Amino acid sequence: SEAQTTFSAQRGFEWLAAHCPNGNCRSDIQTTAFYTLAMKDAGQLEYANLGVEYIRSREDTANCWPRGGCSVKDTAYALWVLDAYGLDTSGGEEYLRTALSVAPDLENFWYLEVVTTNNATCTIVYDTNNQTSEKIVAVDAGTFPECHGSAPTFFDLNACIQPNLLSNNPSLELDIDCDALGPSTILSILFVDGNNFYVIDEQPSSSMKTIIQNGCFGVRSRSSCDLEASLHANWLLVELGSDTTSYLYARNNHDKFNPQHNALLFLSAPTESRTSFIDQLVSLQESDGSFDRNVLSTAISVLALKQSAKSQEHIKAVEWLKSKQQSDGSWNTNELDTASTLYSSFTGEPISILPIISPIPGGQP
Repeated sequence: SEAQTTFSAQRGFEWLAAHCPNGNCRSDIQTTAFYTLAMKDAGQLEYANLGVEYIRSREDTANCWPRGGCSVKDTAYALWVLDAYGLDTSGGEEYLRTALSVAPDLENFWYLEVVTTNNATCTIVYDTNNQTSEKIVAVDAGTFPECHGSAPTFFDLNACIQPNLLSNNPSLELDIDCDALGPSTILSILFVDGNNFYVIDEQPSSSMKTIIQNGCFGVRSRSSCDLEASLHANWLLVELGSDTTSYLYARNNHDKFNPQHNALLFLSAPTESRTSFIDQLVSLQESDGSFDRNVLSTAISVLALKQSAKSQEHIKAVEWLKSKQQSDGSWNTNELDTASTLYSSFTGEPISILPIISPIPGGQP
């Protein structure tokens, strides 16, 4: 279909409804998730409810999606929809928590730093293989006399608690108690990447609970790191309010010239780290308003731009998307392009109650 001269959100939603019969967009969870939330946000609740019911019907007994072939990305998108409807996501969130693998570039160089002038011991409690363990650590005016890293003030968390603790345990929670050192203690978790030192967690306190962010997501549970799965799952877990994260892996490995990567990192980064990603995203915008002159990349970028202060860039991107609608109402005659575009940019358009649309010939039952 040729691009049409007059944009019509109504026609876009009608095309999408016709091509996602019974809420099923080509048996694809990500596409169906965008379809469902686009319909919901546009007030087309009959169609949105079909999408929710389709997604619920595809849940595996292991609390993952889709049934019989679970993937991390599909599970994250399914949970996004369930959460939007106030449905229980705890089983799926636990599946994703245990789906993490240790990222090879995040195994080592994790350190505890204790700022104190006193001498005493700290206790570190952690769980591995459903068993609770405890490590007593001597501290001498901020140094670690028994075991340390490259500097005596750095306690090596991968070597000094037990050998390869972090190499074998993604997203490990540590409960650190240094109360014996007194109330003026400051605890910090550091990650060192070459000459760069990152303060991952810091508490002006003598105790803290912290999660070591050394995990990544693979395409499937506990498989080798996959950047796309990590970026999408990390964003959606932030949307869910989960503390399961693959942010550090995604940040360290993303392609800074990829608009989707920058957009997804902006949407999931800690507040103090977001600016660099939105600035990089804006630098990648084409003169016509698009990102990579690609519909999906532009739609994902719009999700970031509309949460930022970049209003002019946001408007330009939306106008480009409008210009790329085809005469049949779709974007590229593609369900994912159309659903993501409608969700990102056009749910606020006036949409009348959609007529009941029969499934297209050959559509998914």
